[in-house]
Amino acid sequence: MVKYPERVKLELSAEELFNLADNAARQRNFRDSITYYDQIIANYANGADDYRASFMKAFTVAEELKDEARAIQLFGDFLKKYPSGELNESAQFMLDSLQEFMPEEFTWIKPEGGLFLMAYGPEWMDTNALLLDCIKEANVAYVAGTSFFCDRKGHNTMRLNFSYETEEQNREGCRRLGDFFKKVIAKRS
Repeated sequence: MVKYPERVKLELSAEELFNLADNAARQRNFRDSITYYDQIIANYANGADDYRASFMKAFTVAEELKDEARAIQLFGDFLKKYPSGELNESAQFMLDSLQEFMPEEFTWIKPEGGLFLMAYGPEWMDTNALLLDCIKEANVAYVAGTSFFCDRKGHNTMRLNFSYETEEQNREGCRRLGDFFKKVIAKRS
């Protein structure tokens, strides 16, 4: 079953397929993971499971397979099918807060759906090394970007979740994150 996921007969729930996809991705078997997402999309078109699987498929193609053209197509299809996804407002609010509070040396990619956005600091910055200090000093956590790169890149990136907290909590988190990284940059200057 693991070796040929495309041959699996559908007797699994959507959640079981998501678990298989997650496990395949953890083992860096991204094509298998995408096959499980495709099974969810085809067999659980209920507006929730297929929404999540469609986004995760596009995200995996973009972030893990690095197939930009295919990812753009998949995200475009995703946005056409789900033009008013539940997280669109949260994503925009987070972007607005980052724009207000983060140092000008930072950039980020506007998410086309999903739960997270990726922020990029100056090339010299190591977000993995700074994570514990950020938690201690600013009481804010992020996922260091190196976790999402298979080629040891991404040392200056971080993934931020905009889907869990309230808008007020996201705004305060962005303010604290901005203050922390402004101090880091000022120390370097």
